Amino acid sequence: IKTDVTKRPIDQAIKQVRVFIGHPVHDRLKFDPNHSGAYARWRVAFADAIERVPCSRQVATEAVLACLPEPVKGTVERSVHPSDIEKFGHVIIIYALDHTYLTKLELRSVSAAWERICQQPNESVRQYATRFEHCAHVYTALYYTHGLSARDITTKFSDGLRGAREVLGRCLIDPQCQLGYEAYKLALFAFLDNGTPLPDDLTAMMP
Repeated sequence: IKTDVTKRPIDQAIKQVRVFIGHPVHDRLKFDPNHSGAYARWRVAFADAIERVPCSRQVATEAVLACLPEPVKGTVERSVHPSDIEKFGHVIIIYALDHTYLTKLELRSVSAAWERICQQPNESVRQYATRFEHCAHVYTALYYTHGLSARDITTKFSDGLRGAREVLGRCLIDPQCQLGYEAYKLALFAFLDNGTPLPDDLTAMMP
């Protein structure tokens, strides 16, 4: 909950809102209720954005409402009492949205995305790492208060490697996944950037 309870004219508050959510609203901060897993991803993205911005409770409230499409916005405004919004700000709105959208099916969608994350055909290891980190962030934000262990994250990332050179790097760099994720990732990048050719016998085994 934002502790700054300063209230400004609504036009000033809206100007502040647009500074950090954009005008029009940045795509990653728009909530689309029509796709499985969309609410969970949006919830984490908005929480990240609002935590980084020093703003008043009023501005945080206007920000979350600006990210909602109709009729979702109207439904929330009718269902949450104005006194609760004034007291709790954007947090009470998120709570109301959770009641409707953070369903078991939604959480299963997040869990399934984490379970099946792996490097895609023609995807570079850096692209995979970026996608992996986003997936891990959403998953841990919703499932693990204290986050996954460094070894769990490294192991998951390593298990998802599919490229021939990436798999070789996994075998050579840290087969037991003892390194933390960042150290492992950088070591793998360095190995791949070095351009060491694959052994002929290993190349023949790769699809």
